[in-house]
Amino acid sequence: MTTKSVELAIFWLPLIAAILLGGIAGNAWYGGDKIPAIWIAFVGCICFLLTGALQFQQYTYARLLQPEIELLAPTHQSILRWDPPREFNFTTRPADQPLGAMGQSQSPILPLKNKATIAAQDISVVWEIPAYDVSSLTQSSVRMQTYSATQNGNMTTLGSVMNPQGAPQGLPFTFPTSFKNTVPLSFLTRESETFIPYDVWSQAVLFFMATLPNNRGDRSEPVVMTAT
Repeated sequence: MTTKSVELAIFWLPLIAAILLGGIAGNAWYGGDKIPAIWIAFVGCICFLLTGALQFQQYTYARLLQPEIELLAPTHQSILRWDPPREFNFTTRPADQPLGAMGQSQSPILPLKNKATIAAQDISVVWEIPAYDVSSLTQSSVRMQTYSATQNGNMTTLGSVMNPQGAPQGLPFTFPTSFKNTVPLSFLTRESETFIPYDVWSQAVLFFMATLPNNRGDRSEPVVMTAT
């Protein structure tokens, strides 16, 4: 049986039993069997009470015994470093963290807070950004085309370019295309941390780099990211 079928059975079986027993008790009473009718009616009342108790249990489990989880904004801004053609890989890190070596990148870390009185188990935070056409984005961006950004299947490659002597300059950087991913968290009491999956974060960074204005002070296109 499915969970929905079990929930329906929990509600309807005691209720049907109570109605049937009420009818039997009425027939027994008017048929002259008053003592049996009293006890049958008593059992019917118990079934009605059982129905109410089971419904209250379901309500309590669904509404009162569920964790209330709040995802907070990062405590620090993220710093993006991209220095083509010397290096084509981009590196991101929280502003309070030291600069990592080339290729050592860290996506934003966000606090999770459980505001309920019970612990939460088996949490899954699903991160997603609206899908966009990577090829169209890189083709329309002068900055991306300057450094030979290409899309090959499910992989995006930045670089490389040729120096004046015709030799490759810089090591190409390749990463997968991903707009949705899940971060599991086995247990949450009061507070913990989660993070934006790096593959999803990379798609946001790519969009940001492709649409970043050239003039200081201009605003870039927003990247909307949802967490469920």
